[in-house]
Amino acid sequence: MFGRIARRAFLPALLPALIGALFAAPAAQAEQVGPGYAVGGGNWSTGGGIKVYVRPYERGGRLAVCGAWTTTQQAAASHFLNEQVIETGVLYVGGNRILTNFRFMNRLPENTGPGGYANCIVTSEPWQPGYGPEAVEIRFPRMVFYDGFPGRHDGRKVVFRQGVAPAFN
Repeated sequence: MFGRIARRAFLPALLPALIGALFAAPAAQAEQVGPGYAVGGGNWSTGGGIKVYVRPYERGGRLAVCGAWTTTQQAAASHFLNEQVIETGVLYVGGNRILTNFRFMNRLPENTGPGGYANCIVTSEPWQPGYGPEAVEIRFPRMVFYDGFPGRHDGRKVVFRQGVAPAFN
């Protein structure tokens, strides 16, 4: 009798876990950021900035991209705006627009870079000879925030500008 009760209680509890395991998304690939990465980013008008690391490579005849990002010393006014800027990032490789929105990238701890881990994805773009770090362009639009909100024109103005990737202190 106990076996029948245990099976009736155990099987319904186990079923969602089994279904979840069958349909789970594959684990994201990651690799360590190193010297083969292109670097881009920009700076905040209040100080500090964002640094993005990108490496294109061939995988199964397709263009794959690994990426990570970090921040440098930030003022409180820009600290919570970084994710909004990362969502506007555009990646060009060999003059072709490949990605918009860098949310797939791993956020590294502040002031880190090489040695941290980058998330990797495979795009639908076919791999082409000449796709390498030297063919990468990382672009961000100029963004203006007022008290942390884009488009409002009252309060403190904070501007993000693409430019030379910020140096680490």
